[in-house]
Amino acid sequence: MKRFTLVLLAAAVVVVAYSCGETEPPPNRPPLAVGSIPAQELSALDTVRVDVSQYFTDDDGDQLTYSATSAAPVVVRASTTGPVLSIVGRTAGQGAVTVTARDPDGLSATQQVSVTVLGRPGFLSVELRYDEEEIGAVVVRLEGPPADSIQAPAGFTVYHAAAAGGIRAFVAGAIPETGTVLRFWAEDVSSPGAYRGHLEQAAGTDYRQRPVETGTVRIVR
Repeated sequence: MKRFTLVLLAAAVVVVAYSCGETEPPPNRPPLAVGSIPAQELSALDTVRVDVSQYFTDDDGDQLTYSATSAAPVVVRASTTGPVLSIVGRTAGQGAVTVTARDPDGLSATQQVSVTVLGRPGFLSVELRYDEEEIGAVVVRLEGPPADSIQAPAGFTVYHAAAAGGIRAFVAGAIPETGTVLRFWAEDVSSPGAYRGHLEQAAGTDYRQRPVETGTVRIVR
């Protein structure tokens, strides 16, 4: 009899709880991707921005936060400020950016954006550092992708010719210990590291040869 009474009491509690509306809240649902974030194309050193909030939704009405990661950070960099995705082209190539929308409980949805970065043509500078004074001429060899429109700074004279893997340039003038000795047109100024510079010869203002071992050449934007 006592056991039967306890069963009836438990059933009554369930009925009362149900009648008072004390039901379990519905489970939280994850965000959902809506459509596709369009593929992006930009030049190296440029930035594009996309409001990604229109490409995600949350059926529970939760406030979403956004983050982004790049699969090829050498080519493209990605970050978010609120719902705005910023994509920065670093150097020519293909990359992919993953955008994540997350609700307060940590549930998330993702989308992937294909990114094409185009090279940016422009001038690169050849800088020479040489621990010698009163230098009147140098010969610099450049190796790398095609280099065109060879120019010298004001007060300098430059002559150049094709060489194995690049060009060889003769620069005459009051060569500074540190400074730019010539500039050239490159297909992509975002990749100065694609070029290599070598000091092959140096001569003083007295026309005598000087050693080249202490000279360093670098290519900069």
